Amino acid sequence: MTANQKDIRVSFPGGKRVDAHYGDRVVQTDQSAKNGGEGSAPEPFDLFFVSMATCVGIYVLEFCTARNLDTTGLGVRLISGKNPDRKHYDQIHIEITLPEDFPAKYRPAILRTADLCAVKKHILEPPEFKITLTDVELQGDCAMEIEIKKILCPVDFSDPGRYAFDYACAVARRHGASLELLHVTEASAYAEDEMPSGQISCEESLQQQLRQWALAADCPAETRLIAGIPYIEIIQRAEELQADMIVIGTHGRTGLKHMLIGSVAERVVRTASCPVLTVRHPDFKSAEK
Repeated sequence: MTANQKDIRVSFPGGKRVDAHYGDRVVQTDQSAKNGGEGSAPEPFDLFFVSMATCVGIYVLEFCTARNLDTTGLGVRLISGKNPDRKHYDQIHIEITLPEDFPAKYRPAILRTADLCAVKKHILEPPEFKITLTDVELQGDCAMEIEIKKILCPVDFSDPGRYAFDYACAVARRHGASLELLHVTEASAYAEDEMPSGQISCEESLQQQLRQWALAADCPAETRLIAGIPYIEIIQRAEELQADMIVIGTHGRTGLKHMLIGSVAERVVRTASCPVLTVRHPDFKSAEK
């Protein structure tokens, strides 16, 4: 947070009330009884006009005090006009009441000063509005923003693996993250006899598949092929990459198959130091034994 930024947090104390917290101050708002509130405070849109009127007020007040002018009777009035057809306020009239015996030579100058109102200038030159959704994990009264820049996606070229890959691409696009496709194969898979002329090795075939998947990704994607024990290599690579998330498919094995074969995804979930998103193919039958 810098001096050039304003950080206003909003809370909901109940009913139609919405409070704005700015530093150590709280600005309370409510809806009128007609709009379902209790009318205990101004409505948010009312504060828009209030901010403009008071902004003009401080400008003209400081103009007078800087010149040692009497401010008795000084006043500012804002009148807004709403277009009933457009349901939009299209007229704002600000009226400045000057004190008695206000010097005539200052009348043009105080008008120019009122025209410098910062609220008015921001209406005439509106800022860029950006509204985003932030995933948060609540910890007491604190909220932690989640930043995802690097995603590791282990793939085994199965249908569940492809579905997890598509999901990882969607997450990467949403967060502007890069993606690494990782395939872990048993070391013995490379221990092949010399290949006949014109044929490619198992390693080259896997590399080709990885490259094809990476080309299909609509986000920045790199590939890596590693030999070893899958869940161990996945964990180690995530740490080397400093991955913010692992997206991995699950075959959904249950019962005896799960007990005998185990689950790479489950072991990754249990031991990874970063968040792990497991993705299950929607066509998989959960009743499989």
